[in-house]
Order: sequence, then C-alpha cells, then structure tokens
Amino acid sequence: MRDWFRQRGHKPKRLAELTPDELDTLLADHPELEYLLRHTLGVMQFAPPRTAELIMTRVEAIVDETLRRRLPPDQEHAFVMRELEALRQTIATL
Repeated sequence: MRDWFRQRGHKPKRLAELTPDELDTLLADHPELEYLLRHTLGVMQFAPPRTAELIMTRVEAIVDETLRRRLPPDQEHAFVMRELEALRQTIATL
C-alpha cells in the first residue's frame, strides 16, 4: 500500500481515514500492529476526546515507524510491544 501512495506522490492517509480494506491490506503482514490497534482503540472509545487524539497520534507514529523499519517479525514484535508498554504508561499518567 505504501508503494501505491508513493507512485501517486501522496502522503499516506491517517489511520482514521483508511477504509476497512486499506486497513486490512496495511495490517496483513503485521499481526503486532493489529494487536496494537485493537488494544488502543478499545481504550480510546472510552477516553476523553483530547486523550483519544493523543493516543491516536502516538499509534500512528508507531505504525509509521514500524513500517519504515521493515524489521524481521521477532524484532518487530519486540519493538511494537516496547512502544505499547510506553503508551500504556503515558495513558496511566493522563
């Protein structure tokens, strides 16, 4: 999907703007990112708007960084879990 955006000279859409099919394509080879999204979206639905926006911004940055790095699956898992734990700590302090 990133190649599709590059070919057209556009920046990728924000996660909230992706269609279900685009999101499925994005997550197809990244089960850790799917876990991250499921976990954080569950929290965001009950969070105040400002907190939800902060969480979404951070999750987008994690997804972008994960895709940019193109890590092997075990390293990707470690990276996403580290970032998820940092995000949990941030949420706990809000």
